[in-house]
Amino acid sequence: MDEKTFSRFLNKIEFTSSCWLWKAYIDKDGYGRFEYGKQVHRIAYEWWVESIPEGLELDPLCRHRECVNPEHLEPVTHLENVQRGNSGVVQKEKIYCPQNHMYSEENTYRYVGSRFCKECDRITSRERYWKKKGVLV
Repeated sequence: MDEKTFSRFLNKIEFTSSCWLWKAYIDKDGYGRFEYGKQVHRIAYEWWVESIPEGLELDPLCRHRECVNPEHLEPVTHLENVQRGNSGVVQKEKIYCPQNHMYSEENTYRYVGSRFCKECDRITSRERYWKKKGVLV
C-alpha cells in the first residue's frame, strides 16, 4: 500500500484508548471494508504485524468486528474463531421468529439444536396445500 492510500486508510480510523474503530464502510456482516472490498482488520494486521498465515483468519479478541487494532487481532483457525464467537448466543436470545411470531413453548419445534416456528410452518403448509388445489393464496 502506498503512502497516500495508507494516509486515507488512517483517516478512516477512530483511535480510542483501546479499540481502533473503523469509521467508513461496514459490510452487512459488520466488518470494515477498504479499497476493492478488502477487510480492514486484515489490512491493519498485515501492515503492522505480519502476513496472515495460510488457512488462518483473524479473530477480534475485543469482540468488535470494526476494530483494526492489531493488538486485538489473533490469527486462528476457522473452527477456533467460531467456537470463540457469540453467534449462537445471539440466536438463543431472539424471542420472535423473522415473521414476528413469539418463540414460546407452544409455538416452537426443536430439532437437532435448532428451533422452528410452528405458526410459520402452519402457514407454509396451508399455502402449499392450496397451491396444489390450484387456488391462489
